[in-house]
Amino acid sequence: MNQELQKAYGLFENMPLGYAIFRVEAGDDGSRYAFYYANSTFLRLFHLTAGELAQADVMHYLPAGHSALYAEVASSGSKRSFYYFHRQAKKHLKVFCYQPLYGYCACLIDDVTEQFNIQQLLRIRAESDSLTGLFNKEATHEHVTQYLNETRARKARHAMIVLDLDNFKEINDYFGHLYGDALLLEISNRIKSLFRASDIVGRIGGDEFMIFMKNVRSVDIVQEKATDLCRLINENYNYFNTDLAITTSVGIALYPEAGTDFETLYNSADIALYQAKDKGKNQFHVYNGDPAAGNEILYSRLRKNSVVDKVYRVLAQKASPYENIRAAIKILCFYYGFRQGYLIERGGAPYHQYIVCRYPAAARGELPDPEHSVYISDSLKRQDYCYVTEKTAPEFIRSLNGGRYKTIYFFSIKTAGKCCGYIVLINPDKSLRLETEELGELTVSINIIVNYYLEIKENDKMLMQDYV
Repeated sequence: MNQELQKAYGLFENMPLGYAIFRVEAGDDGSRYAFYYANSTFLRLFHLTAGELAQADVMHYLPAGHSALYAEVASSGSKRSFYYFHRQAKKHLKVFCYQPLYGYCACLIDDVTEQFNIQQLLRIRAESDSLTGLFNKEATHEHVTQYLNETRARKARHAMIVLDLDNFKEINDYFGHLYGDALLLEISNRIKSLFRASDIVGRIGGDEFMIFMKNVRSVDIVQEKATDLCRLINENYNYFNTDLAITTSVGIALYPEAGTDFETLYNSADIALYQAKDKGKNQFHVYNGDPAAGNEILYSRLRKNSVVDKVYRVLAQKASPYENIRAAIKILCFYYGFRQGYLIERGGAPYHQYIVCRYPAAARGELPDPEHSVYISDSLKRQDYCYVTEKTAPEFIRSLNGGRYKTIYFFSIKTAGKCCGYIVLINPDKSLRLETEELGELTVSINIIVNYYLEIKENDKMLMQDYV
């Protein structure tokens, strides 16, 4: 047996991966583990000497929580792998286990600390707002949604707080964006200082922030935080020998009373935010769902103003024009309850190379040409939009995702009287029919995006002509 084992481990002596073999013996009081061999890389990794190996506790160097796994590998010959962090060595390790001989478990150990740190850094960068270091809009949505999907979260009370700075656009216009960025950075630091490390704090727009407070004991605590927010942000700022007072309006939505998912909570908090502005700004308002406090006329006006304003703002960003379009379509999904949004370019080569914005994250997808449906093409000839369900266009719906899509709105993009594309909004989960007033509000934002899109396409065409 020794010759067999020597042959098994002799190949691994000088390899860069750690390698160890240990025997697994079953006893009445549980399994026992004893090192048989470890290569020089394993010894260096855990600061061991060859003389110490015989007395070393296997579970001190490999996670004890996987003891059943080692026993299974040693007895059945199965192969297993896992990652773990070794606190003493302060390293992230990847372990692959197999059976070299019956009753033995061999482990190949790869130090993946550097790769892990790089991945963590890339993840943090991808999730962070470049100016403030807070979570960006997509990461805020993802973290809140992920938390709300946990069983323990559904049994507690939480609060979503949305705030923006009053009249910040005027500050940017008068003092310039460098001044505005400096203010946003300091304000974001003030906001973060008020909340716990476990709370989710993100920047979800130019001067708009969101805080998700987990496990709040009472509404009073949330209201105290909102009061502190207004007070802290309202303190004077001094930049370039200029004193400036900033105020904020704050909207609060409580879980589960105001909603149990991200979109509903966000919409509720946003309505409360604009009700706070209607009351005179520099204060907070808690969403209560009372029609008398937020009647449909007020709700519609507030939403229209906020959506159009947000669409204008995001299209004015200095990012790629196509990234701006993605962000604008995501805003529409946010406000009107759609889960996916697309801008499709017709006449491309091939046809399905189009801009795609799937909310909450960008992705690629495919839709058949709407012109292949008589119902859709006829509707778009008569008006700028078409409402599609399994009742109005059953064949088209059946061709999508096995017929599981419930609601689709098509908006045509026309130039010189011809359709050159579509903006498509989809809710795959439930039927969603917008009221006439809501549809009118949405169409205003759609037209802004369409005009912006046509302008950048024309600019691209002129640049190509100049280049040629």
